[in-house]
Amino acid sequence: MNHAPDRSNLDRHLEIRTVQVITGRGRSVTLSSVRCPVRSRSAPVEECAHCGSSAGLAQDVLTRGEWLCCRSPEPVERPGDEAAVRAVMPRSAMAVRPVVGCATAAAALRARGQPGAPVVDGDGRPIGWVGEPELLRARPGARVADAMVRFVPSVSEAAPLSRAAAVLAAHGADRLAVVSSDGAVIGVLSALDVVAWLAAPGAPLASEGGGAPEPRAWGGAS
Repeated sequence: MNHAPDRSNLDRHLEIRTVQVITGRGRSVTLSSVRCPVRSRSAPVEECAHCGSSAGLAQDVLTRGEWLCCRSPEPVERPGDEAAVRAVMPRSAMAVRPVVGCATAAAALRARGQPGAPVVDGDGRPIGWVGEPELLRARPGARVADAMVRFVPSVSEAAPLSRAAAVLAAHGADRLAVVSSDGAVIGVLSALDVVAWLAAPGAPLASEGGGAPEPRAWGGAS
């Protein structure tokens, strides 16, 4: 099916999320997943497409996004529930394999305007983090495995957004890996994503002040 999804019917449209994994020599692999409402976890698109509740793929020509049509019932949300990380993170991200050359990884980051990315193993699980500073300091011919930081700030897709904000603050990070229930990377969340959600219309910061907060000067006498 290749048309804009009709949200007036009984089918639900599950957002397809992608992680482009740079594998080296100009090659990459794209891992696609959706949040399965039946199993309450993320699953590969191929797996969900063969489920009895699946109604195939749909494409929105306006946003150029893809959805998986699903006939399963809407999950029950309790009033006041805090937004989960999966509802805020961008639908696309990139990751790098450890065998990729540092020069190749740096070029991939620059091409996508990303300051850093998680390093993943063959199963898509995070084993490190690499950014442009580490890549620039690497010796000629070095691979990502030689330059990466062997610690990955991460959070579950089901975690509340406050948990993600706490992890970012605790590690002084501006980005963290979002993982599924089996530990595979399914996205990247930035501090800017969290702030944008908080300040969006109807979100906590916007609703408390009735709009954007007044600018405040920092560093002066209190």
